[in-house]
Amino acid sequence: MDMGKLAEAAKAMAGVVHVEEVPFLCTKEAVSSIGAKIRQHKANGAVLATCALFATKKLAAGIGIDPCLVQTFNLREEAAWSNKGNPEAATRKAIALTRMAVERVRLQEACPMRVMDMKQAALVIGGGLAGMVAAQSIADSGFDVHLVEKETELGGNARRIYSTVQGSDVQALLRDTIEKIENDPKIHVYKDAEVSEISGYAGNFQVAFAQQREAAKVEAEQEAGQEASPEKGSKPLLEVGAIVLATGGEGGIPTEYLYGKNERVVTQEEFEKRLFDGTLGNVKSVAMIQCVGSRDEKRPYCSRVCCSQALKNALRVKEMSPGAEVVVFCRDLMSYGFLEQYYTLARDKGVLFIRYELDKKPEVKDEGGKLKIQAVEPALRGMVTVEPDWLVLSAPIVPNDQSKLVEIMGVETTEDGFFKEAEVKFRPVDFVKDGIFVCGLGHSPRSISESIVQAQAAGERTVALLSRPQLSSGRVVSEVRERWCAGCEMCIQVCPYDARYKDEERGIVLVREALCQGCGACVVACPSGAARLRGFSDTQILSMTEVAI
Repeated sequence: MDMGKLAEAAKAMAGVVHVEEVPFLCTKEAVSSIGAKIRQHKANGAVLATCALFATKKLAAGIGIDPCLVQTFNLREEAAWSNKGNPEAATRKAIALTRMAVERVRLQEACPMRVMDMKQAALVIGGGLAGMVAAQSIADSGFDVHLVEKETELGGNARRIYSTVQGSDVQALLRDTIEKIENDPKIHVYKDAEVSEISGYAGNFQVAFAQQREAAKVEAEQEAGQEASPEKGSKPLLEVGAIVLATGGEGGIPTEYLYGKNERVVTQEEFEKRLFDGTLGNVKSVAMIQCVGSRDEKRPYCSRVCCSQALKNALRVKEMSPGAEVVVFCRDLMSYGFLEQYYTLARDKGVLFIRYELDKKPEVKDEGGKLKIQAVEPALRGMVTVEPDWLVLSAPIVPNDQSKLVEIMGVETTEDGFFKEAEVKFRPVDFVKDGIFVCGLGHSPRSISESIVQAQAAGERTVALLSRPQLSSGRVVSEVRERWCAGCEMCIQVCPYDARYKDEERGIVLVREALCQGCGACVVACPSGAARLRGFSDTQILSMTEVAI
């Protein structure tokens, strides 16, 4: 690449007052040098040819200039490295990139940021183990937490789990967690309550909820034609800066293998309860069938914990009755990570694992009050027959009904009905909509330890947001040319961040800058050209295109 030609091209651009080649631009000394040159030449902008890893905002702060007026482009990867062995092509591309960057800065308009106060409190929806852990994590950092639980007691799905496959006492953990929650002055618990309305944005949400019993009374009074006070059964609006959704899940109800027709056919949860409360009796044989009602066309996902539940209960049976026969019918066994050791232990204890294919599921019959299971073993290609005392079904974890929260909060769910995170690798507990986080079974099937870790992550993300005394909008946000706006609302429909709303009195659409992420979907959708992105004018973009070609 010919750096001399690049410098000459830059000097020839309108508005350029100084061009300099700086070695090792990332160093503090280089930043200080650039700042001195800007002050010396009284420049109001800077264009930097750098590498892909250069931190523009950090440099802008270091040289004391508005980040909107500092434009960088990737000289190394986009020009030099992409044209190795062809220096002329590299030079041509570098000159084009330089011209575009200079033209953009020359025509750049101011991009002010709106500053908003932060409501330094959080709302956690769901009082299961994940919700309580998230609430405790937030409260431990000194912030008030409002914990809303729709049931009359805390604990959620964990109330029906007695131990983990590793042997940990879940009920002891649950009792200890509930005691901490109910005695923490920073945590305000509302049981038998349901969120009815949420408005606002990150840093400033307004939340209304109602006690379900009182709300039911109000509805009954209204149906009877009586005058019911709209305030009755409702709580005043809460003002919070962040929301954590921990709405949980539950075990699905099997519809096959004689479940509900034979009292000896139970789910893993029901079987575990019998194991721990002593009502199981003398067990001589137990059969288990995995993937009941899951990993099929209707419910294609794996619930992750079903196999560890089976291993846990199988080992518990062997512990109580070493001579008992335990047979597990499975398509495969998902004993991932360190759980593999419990699969090996179960094999050592004499638990039999028999595989079956999806199109050849086990057949279960009730013959004179006795259970009979037949299945084709694919390896031996023979029929296996078992007559157990108990048949235990591993049903899937299904999400609780999310429809109301999806509607009032504007968040997304997956095809399977679980809440959908913004990005699985980089924002695994965030929603696309800022200020809202997710954890627990409402996000996806997971073990207790995984739910706790995810709840702690959601709590820490919440604390990171609430710790800011103020919240600033982005510099590049959408805005509306009000004279051009026809109020068609097409931009509202395409905005993924709920950042646009219609002013009914004026008949035009306006922007909630705090919610806007500058994606530009509204600009594409607007038929009249009223929508635009601040910092990207038509004149600027056309001028950049012209100098590039």
